[in-house]
Amino acid sequence: MSSVRREIIQNLTRTFVVTQNSANGEQGAYFFPDNAVNVWYAANAAKITKIGNLYIVPGTATANAFASVVNGDDGNTRLGGNGQGDVPLISDRKSLKDFGTEVIIGNLVEPRLLVLRRVQEYASSTNGGRSGDPDLTGYVVTENNTEELAPNNWGRFTVRVARV
Repeated sequence: MSSVRREIIQNLTRTFVVTQNSANGEQGAYFFPDNAVNVWYAANAAKITKIGNLYIVPGTATANAFASVVNGDDGNTRLGGNGQGDVPLISDRKSLKDFGTEVIIGNLVEPRLLVLRRVQEYASSTNGGRSGDPDLTGYVVTENNTEELAPNNWGRFTVRVARV
C-alpha cells in the first residue's frame, strides 16, 4: 500500500476580499500605494538589504532593528509615510484583484515577518469593475507574523483581507 495520497484540492483564487465593514465602524484595509515600498526603502536603504522583492533588516540595535525601521521609530521613515493619512483605506467590503506580486519584509531570523500583496481595487462598472488608474493599484497586508507591528489589533500593519 502506498503512503502517498492523491486528492483533489481547491485552487487559490486570484481574488481577495476586504474583511472590514465601514458600516460596522470598522476602518477597512490599509492600501499602500505602488511607490510606498520604494520610497520607504530609499529612505532607509542603509539599514535594509534588498534582494528582488525581499527586504531584510539585519540590524539588532534599537534604531536599526526590524520594528524600528518598519514603524519609522528612532529617526527612520515609516513604511507608507509618517503621517496618519499617508496610507489610504479601502473602506468597502468588496473584492480586490490579486496581481500575484509579494513584497516580503523581515529580519535575519525570519524573512516573512510582514508580507504585502499587490492588488487592484474595484472601480466603476462602466469599465468592467477594473481600472487602468494607477491610484487603484497598490499593496495590502496579507501576513503579519510579529507582535511589534499592529499591537492590540490596531494600525496600518493589521491583516484586513482574506482570499476568497
